[in-house]
Amino acid sequence: MALHRVYQPEIDSALLAPGATAEITAEEARYAAAIKRLRAGERVEIFSGRGFAAVAHILSVSRRSISAQVIASSIAPRPRPEVIIACPPPKGSRAEAMIDQLSQVGVSRFLPLITARSIVEPRETRIDKWRTITAVESARQCGRAWLMEIDEPVPLEACLTRPDRPLLVLADAQGRPCGEALARTDTQRPVLLLVGPEGGFSDEEHALIDAGAATRLSLGPHILRVETAALLGAGLVIQSLARQV
Repeated sequence: MALHRVYQPEIDSALLAPGATAEITAEEARYAAAIKRLRAGERVEIFSGRGFAAVAHILSVSRRSISAQVIASSIAPRPRPEVIIACPPPKGSRAEAMIDQLSQVGVSRFLPLITARSIVEPRETRIDKWRTITAVESARQCGRAWLMEIDEPVPLEACLTRPDRPLLVLADAQGRPCGEALARTDTQRPVLLLVGPEGGFSDEEHALIDAGAATRLSLGPHILRVETAALLGAGLVIQSLARQV
């Protein structure tokens, strides 16, 4: 049975060696006590969202805090290959669902993309919710050690000129199948998948993408919603690159 995972971003791996006592506080403690009904004697996994995780034996529980003794701890490296998704966020709850699912499949970073035909440009309060609630809840559920990072909204030009020089991949109906498009990819190099808005990229934007020598990737014969294309593309890229590691 999987252990309940508790997110504690401020934990210090140097202080949580086996035998040390960890204190779980605030909302995480209230959720674990009131919703998950964890009790003394049970085990819990504490994770920082930055690679550190510890399995601990619960000593005491209250609605404000949980005290637990560390049994074992580990530090996971950042996931490789790094897959970045850049797309215009869809409306309303569809964006939260997309971010949750991108996190579950293993996307490293999400870039809310600003394009000529974008429908919405998310406010800072909404982006903060994606970072502090949506990405955290997804990581807690799916077991990932590193939270999916979420950037500020960026224009297309910023994606094409990133300093980490990722391999640019464009989701395009005229592209090649994934295995062919990504054959012999350097898995140490980040891969950035561009997904256009529901109205598609403009002619000017396509010219910029062509100038960036993006690899074109087919997602199948059907016209997909933005969030469907982002999720399908992410899954195809991650699986294809994993086979090459």
